[in-house]
Parts: sequence; C-alpha cells; structure tokens
Amino acid sequence: MAKFAALLLSLLLCWPALSSAQQSRSKKPVAIDFAQSWSYVQQQGKVLQKLTGEVQLHQDSVFMYCDSALIEDKQRVFASGNVIIQQADTAVIFADSLVYHGDTREAELFGNVILVNGTQQLFTNRLHYNLNTKVATYLDGAVLANGQSRLSSKKGYYFVQQQEVFFRDQVEVSDPEFSLKSDTLKFNTASKTAFFLGPTIIATAESKVYTESGFYDTQANFAEFNQNAQFTKGNQQATADTIRYDGRFNVYTLQGNAWFEEGDRRATGNLIQHDQRANKTFLKGNAFLQDASQEINAEEIIYDGNTKTFSSRGRTQVSEDSQILSADQIDFNDSLGLGFAYGNIEWQDTSANLAIQCDTIAYNKSSGFLLATGGRNNRPLLMNILDG
Repeated sequence: MAKFAALLLSLLLCWPALSSAQQSRSKKPVAIDFAQSWSYVQQQGKVLQKLTGEVQLHQDSVFMYCDSALIEDKQRVFASGNVIIQQADTAVIFADSLVYHGDTREAELFGNVILVNGTQQLFTNRLHYNLNTKVATYLDGAVLANGQSRLSSKKGYYFVQQQEVFFRDQVEVSDPEFSLKSDTLKFNTASKTAFFLGPTIIATAESKVYTESGFYDTQANFAEFNQNAQFTKGNQQATADTIRYDGRFNVYTLQGNAWFEEGDRRATGNLIQHDQRANKTFLKGNAFLQDASQEINAEEIIYDGNTKTFSSRGRTQVSEDSQILSADQIDFNDSLGLGFAYGNIEWQDTSANLAIQCDTIAYNKSSGFLLATGGRNNRPLLMNILDG
C-alpha cells in the first residue's frame, strides 16, 4: 500500500509539468516578423500589443499580413486593413479584418473575403476557417468562381484539401452552357463535377431536367440523374429510374421504367436510348411504341426518325386500324410504305374477317398488296369467315 501511495504521489507531482509541456506546444505564441511601429495598449483591463504598418505575423506554418493588428496573450490576433492569411502551400484568404485564435488555429474573416485555392475563388462577407482541418464555412451567402462557372448559396462548407464545396440553401449555378437551382449540391473543383444531393433543376437553352440525386461532369459534359428524374425538351417529356446524358455524342438514355412522349408519339420500355445526331431511338425490354396510326409491342425496337423506318426483334405485335400482325421480327419503312415480317406470323384483318398464318410476309402499304409465303408444310394458311 505504501508503494502504491508513493507511485500515485509521483504521478500527481509529474502531471502538472506534463500538462504544461503539452499546453505550451498547443499554444505556441504568434510571432511578430515585422511592423513599422509597435507599442502596448490597455483595453478592458487587458494589455495588448499594438502593431501598425506592413505587419507580418506567423505561427508555425500560418502566415498573416495586415495594415494593423492587436495581439492578446500572444495567441489572439485582431487584424485589419488588407488582411492576408495563408498556411504553407494551401489556400490564401484576403479580407478587410480578421480575428485569429492561435490556441485553436481558427480564423474569423470579415468584409470582402476572398478565398483563393488554385484557379478557384470563393467570395463572401464572412468566413470561418479552421487551419487544422482546412475547412472554410460560411452562413451568410457566398459565390464560388470556377472558370466560367459561378456557384452561389446561402450556406456552404469548403474542404480545401479535398477540393470539395458543399452548397446548401438557395443554391444556384450559372454557366455558359446551363443554369442550375438546387437545395443541396456538392461540387468538386478539381474534376469540375457537381453532385446533386437534393431537389435540383438544370436548364439549358433547349431542355430542362429535374432530379433529386445524381451528378454532372461539366468537363466531360456527362450527366446522370437517379432519383425521380424527369426531362423536358420542347414537346418532349421523359421519366425513368435513371436518365443519362452524354453531351459529347448527344445521346440520351432512359433506364428502368422508361417513359417518353412527343406529340402523338409515346414510348415505354426497360431502356430507351435516343441518338440525337443520328435521330435514332432504341427501345429494349418490354418495348412499346405508339403514334397516331399504329402501336408496336416487342422485346426490342429500333426507330430511325430520318427514314421513318422501324425494326423489331423478339416476339412483335403491330396494330394499325383493323389490322394486327404478330411475328418474330418486323422491318418496316414508312417512307416507302414497304414492310417485311419473319417467323411464326399471324396476320388478321378484323374488319374483313381475314387471317393468315405463314413464315414470311411482304407488304406494300400504299397499294394494299400482301404476299405470304411458307408456313406449316411450307404453305401459308388463309382463313376467312363466311356467313358466320
């Protein structure tokens, strides 16, 4: 017991010295590198150092420059006039005034604040900057300038090392190519990629997209919208579980519960892809295409808007007026009015009470000519109802 008491007493006696050493390391004083004039002043019962004229200060890797400064307890700095604070090779911040806490290595900057990190510039009137975590926070509005893009919000968090900014509340982006409004947005200033973390509307000169999740790579001009995604362009409307846009090739992709409508034309499927340059549309998985004159159901449909031709793969059914055609594959050129069907064909004209079963059909829409070949025993079968 006596040995234990002696050990405990020795630890208690050593503790204050150990704590004092740790405290001195954590509270390293702010050093004065240069000032044109220096004096002591007393304010509210405290003695402060007053520096004026081209003031230069530092604490470890943190460097500060200003026109005048007050230093309290060699830890707290009140700086004003052309303030600059920089930490090693990271961001540089300019402001009208500064309060720096040397014990926590945190800074409050006021008035015409500009944070510069590489090619990015963040403008605000008040900024909190933690030099330990290298995180800047603003709560009264700011604008991030990145090349030709401008991002603004009421609140934000700038992670300097990760080169990421979280924008919250009244987020707006203006860019020569698009405009954006969002509830919450993350922007990577290195990759120039925006991540949508809440309800977002993106508008271009021709189209508009609504989403609640996704991203947009502004450099690659590639976007993906994942939650409640909706697209409009002129009289075109579309929804899907996921909407992708590849601006390099002008390709739109709707994946999962895809739905598209344009005037009297409607399309649904597991996947719809539209190549705007080639004016081609691809539908896959429970594909359905409807226009003013016909309906097409198939596993896969390819529609060429220039030549007005469609091709189907998988079991296909085409309904037009009173005529219904089912086959394994159908190719039809609307401009020429020529169509071909192949495999297990069933054709019927409900108004004429006619039906044909065969292997191949060639059809001329303008003349109404139909040629059926093949079938059971290599012969087509014609069925007609007469007198019931």
